[in-house]
Amino acid sequence: MRPGTLRYSNVDMALTARSIDVNAPLRAVYDQWTRFEEFPLFLEGVEEVRLETEKFLLWKVKIAGKIKDWEAEITNQVPDQEISWESVDGSSNSGTITFEELDPQWTRVTASIGYEPEGILEKTEEFLGITSGRIERDLEQFRDYIQGKQKDRVDGEDGLQTKTPSKRMSRG
Repeated sequence: MRPGTLRYSNVDMALTARSIDVNAPLRAVYDQWTRFEEFPLFLEGVEEVRLETEKFLLWKVKIAGKIKDWEAEITNQVPDQEISWESVDGSSNSGTITFEELDPQWTRVTASIGYEPEGILEKTEEFLGITSGRIERDLEQFRDYIQGKQKDRVDGEDGLQTKTPSKRMSRG
């Protein structure tokens, strides 16, 4: 196996890991990430994510100009800590998103994603670092999305945050 790869179903996969600090409480950040159907609002190329059961998601993504579909299984979910998945059909990919409370108002989100580039265009994108840049931009867009939602929850000029109940897809 070459550096920066992981073994998945007898396939060498490219591995990318990126982190970002989000100005929002851990619970709010984790809750937002478990709203899978909202991924198209902040993840580049994601056309649709649909929760089929508590553990299975259907993905529809545009990669290198092509629409790809796959089903992924949530293989590990620890509330407010991490979510891991692995594709069970379609494009080979897997990953883990971790959530770390830095203080009551700041959370670090780390995405570790493995995938098998298909075709010359995807392999070229991986070689040039375009895919890892995309993941970094996705984390930035997620940060901006949730921080915007947090800002919308601030009441007037007093700066007090309201406690808005959150809807969760799954807590474990």
